[in-house]
Amino acid sequence: MRRIARHRSTVLEVNLSRRARADERLVYTVTEAAALLGISRAHGYDLVASGELPHLRLGRRIVIPINALAQLLGLDGSEAFLSARRGGEL
Repeated sequence: MRRIARHRSTVLEVNLSRRARADERLVYTVTEAAALLGISRAHGYDLVASGELPHLRLGRRIVIPINALAQLLGLDGSEAFLSARRGGEL
C-alpha cells in the first residue's frame, strides 16, 4: 500500500512540473492584460469597473482570463492560448 501512495505522489509531482514548464497561464493580471492590449493600467481597471473587460475576482486579486482577451479581440480562444504558450502577444 505504501508503494502505491509513493507512486501516486511521484505521478502528481511529474504532472505539476510538466505544467509549470509549459507555462500554461490561463489568466493575466489587469496590468499584464493592459500591456497586451496596448492600453494603460488605469484604463484597464476602468474597463474592468465598467464591465467591458470580463474578469474574475480571486479574493482581492482581479484576473483576466485569456479567453476574455481573445473574445475582446475577436480571436478564437485556442489561437490566443497557443500564442500565449509560445510567448507571443495576442
